[in-house]
Amino acid sequence: MDIKYFKVKYGFDETQYAEITSDELPKAYGMFLAQEGNGIFKDGTAIRAKDIIRIEPNWHKVRGWNRGWKMTIDDYEDIKPLERGYQDTQNQAKLIAEQAIKENRTEILTKPMSELLGVFGISDKPNLPPDITKQIDDISSKFKI
Repeated sequence: MDIKYFKVKYGFDETQYAEITSDELPKAYGMFLAQEGNGIFKDGTAIRAKDIIRIEPNWHKVRGWNRGWKMTIDDYEDIKPLERGYQDTQNQAKLIAEQAIKENRTEILTKPMSELLGVFGISDKPNLPPDITKQIDDISSKFKI
C-alpha cells in the first residue's frame, strides 16, 4: 500500500488541520464517527474528536504545493487521476473505524492502517468480480520468489 496524505480539519481557517498519512486514517475516522475522546497525531497536533470538521486528501502535500496555494482548474485536472485511489483508501478506513466502534474494539485504531487491513475482512484490493480476482491471484503467484 502506497503512502497517501490527508488533512484532519478542526477549524475553518485554511491552516487548522493535522497532516496525517493513510496509516492514521482509521484513528481519525474513529474519532470523527464516535465524536468522543482526544487524539494526538504524528505531526504533533492534538485534536478533540468533537472539533473534527472533515477529513480530506492533502493535495498540497501530495503535489508539493505551498500550504497557502489556491488550487487552479489545472491543479484539479492534475489530481483527477489520483482521486479514485484516495476515495478507496478513505472508504476502507471508514469501514475499519465503523467496525471497530461496532465491536467496541476502538483501541486497535491506534495501529497503522496497513496492519488493520484484513482484520475485519476489509481488503486493500479493489472490489472486483471473483473470476477477475482469481485471475489476478493466479498471475501474481507465478511471479512470487
